[in-house]
Amino acid sequence: MRKFFFSAAILLACATPALATPIGGSYTVTANNAATITDIMTDPFSINLLVGSPQTFNFANIFQHTAGTSTVTATFNFTAPTTAGPSVSLAADAFLTPGDSMHDTLTWANGGLAVVNFSNGDVLDLNFTDQTYDGSSNSYTGLTPTVKFTLV
Repeated sequence: MRKFFFSAAILLACATPALATPIGGSYTVTANNAATITDIMTDPFSINLLVGSPQTFNFANIFQHTAGTSTVTATFNFTAPTTAGPSVSLAADAFLTPGDSMHDTLTWANGGLAVVNFSNGDVLDLNFTDQTYDGSSNSYTGLTPTVKFTLV
């Protein structure tokens, strides 16, 4: 029994707790044609991620006022974990609404996936949700896509 306790104590002493990695920077969401975009996620942002434990955030509210199309672009500029972090942009397919269609979609390029390779070896996956609106163009209220950060 005494050997068991000593073995357990040694294992506990040697075990290192998982350390979270700070991920930080700023982002912009823009559209090329008469869309109103309201940021929901904090900007600048700062989150701590454990490898493999994703965090999901409401990204922005996107509202198209007139019939027509907009291409929505999300751009991230990272400052952590490296000082001069890479920038990543992801554009959405044409966002057609209201008047032309009551069934509108926001479909991100590359399936909504973007990969950020930091110079210190950390790799971050960004996953943007596609959005579908089904309803009357008279009561159209916009889309709120989310973005999921996963350190891999």
